[in-house]
Order: sequence, then C-alpha cells, then structure tokens
Amino acid sequence: MDCACIYVDAENDLSGFQKIINRKAIKKHICHECYRTIEKGEQYEYVSGMVEGDFFTNKTCSECLSLRNVFFCSGWYWGCVIDDLKNFINDTDGDFLNDKIFDLTEKARWKLFEYIEDYWSYQS
Repeated sequence: MDCACIYVDAENDLSGFQKIINRKAIKKHICHECYRTIEKGEQYEYVSGMVEGDFFTNKTCSECLSLRNVFFCSGWYWGCVIDDLKNFINDTDGDFLNDKIFDLTEKARWKLFEYIEDYWSYQS
C-alpha cells in the first residue's frame, strides 16, 4: 500500500486562540489521546486556548504526538487520534505500513505495532 495517511473529516475551527508548548513534565499528567500517564521528566505537548468561547487544555504524550504527526494528513480531533488509528488498522486489515514508520519515534513505533498485534490477535 502506497499511502498510510489517515484522513479525518476534521474541521478544526480554532476561531479563537491557542498556544502550543513542548514541555518536560515536572509532575505526572495524563495523555488526552492514549490516557497513559506521562511520567515526570517525559516530554509532552501542552496546548491551551479558546474555541467557540470555551477555554481548553490538552496534553499529548510524545508517542501519540509522533503518531499524529506522521499518519494524520488532513487534521484530527482532540482525544480521537488513537481510536481513528485503530479504525484505520481495522479498515486496512493491519496492512498499511510503509517507510513512514521510520519517521515515528521508537516508542511510537512499538505502540503502533502493539495496536496492529492486538488487531491480528482479535481476528484469530
């Protein structure tokens, strides 16, 4: 398969403002994508801002950020990256890998392989 882009009909209307900061955790946080604990000392993306009059914050671990940056070509919805990735694995029967996997961080690559193995084990 040539393309491993996940296309989401995302209308990320950020008609407000947002600030994106890459941080090093000084305490534990929860990733808003995979819900794992971001441990003290780990890098993560912190986004804060306002959309449609509501303030928001979002924290994304470095693995989910890597998956999002490599595979989501047309946008994404906060909190849906992992579900959309798993749906893509399901839609492609887990057979979509190409050279893009080398653009992932090592931990993100292992996370992706884990999701693919979960899919294959569920199919057997």
